[in-house]
Amino acid sequence: MLEHEERTVEDLASVLSGWEATTTGTMYTSADRSAIRLQLRHSHLPQLADAGLIEYDSNDEAVRLESLHPQVTRVIRQSVEAERSDEAEQSDEAEQSDEPA
Repeated sequence: MLEHEERTVEDLASVLSGWEATTTGTMYTSADRSAIRLQLRHSHLPQLADAGLIEYDSNDEAVRLESLHPQVTRVIRQSVEAERSDEAEQSDEAEQSDEPA
């Protein structure tokens, strides 16, 4: 995600609804994805663009990550790794609690 690839708002909404579905264990509907798209278009993406983190073309609904300072990139990668580690630990704990004693 930190590469300088261009994505559409639709792509981002699909990814975010997939993450939410995985996290909550529920299936997201097209209405849920539409709500996420709306939040992205009118709130999150303009704010990220104003902060200089992304380039957002609302006409084409194209989103592109701006060049980030190496320290910012490092913090993002560390956050993602920490989140993955937490998820793996929670998964291990859940598996252990399901095992018969």
